[in-house]
Amino acid sequence: MLVQPMPQNWDSSKWICMVGATDEKNLILGFGFSDKKVGIDFFNTLLAWNDNNNVNEGNIQMSLVQEDKRHYSVHIYPTLERRFIKKNCELHERLFDKRKNAGKELNFLVTQICFCKVFPITPKCAYNLFYNNAHNILVQLFDASKVKEDDPRTYYDIFPVDDRKILFKNVTVCKRKDLDKEENTLEYFHVPKY
Repeated sequence: MLVQPMPQNWDSSKWICMVGATDEKNLILGFGFSDKKVGIDFFNTLLAWNDNNNVNEGNIQMSLVQEDKRHYSVHIYPTLERRFIKKNCELHERLFDKRKNAGKELNFLVTQICFCKVFPITPKCAYNLFYNNAHNILVQLFDASKVKEDDPRTYYDIFPVDDRKILFKNVTVCKRKDLDKEENTLEYFHVPKY
């Protein structure tokens, strides 16, 4: 059994928003956390999934899915194409001896986590900002600890936690009905409750 890296301090209630921003030449999709410790642990997990590289070469899948007219979900998870998975499967296939194992076949089980959260659709929400701009997106962690849900004046009081970013060459942005069962299996079968 192979286990994908997981966060040590996860608390989904601390993931409070998605941030759409620009640094004048790049689009930035930010994960806003009300607790920096939880947010940093989450971003460190993303980096671990990506072999500590700042360009995602198919190690991580991220999707923004319109659930209905008022909500979209964000899904992010490690893919089975990660080098860690491929290397371990190849190693165990090489070392597996059918004769010593009474003719049994080698099977792999990979456990992983999919982070998913539902957010409201607004004119400037991440779903709408990235709907037609889903390529070459920089993903970054944002401190949203000063945001108060019932006070719109605080919505702009969000800042990057640090300079770390991961370039996603492609982000899936679509309506639920347009998900492909083969290509977006986790998103297709996981319909979030909200």
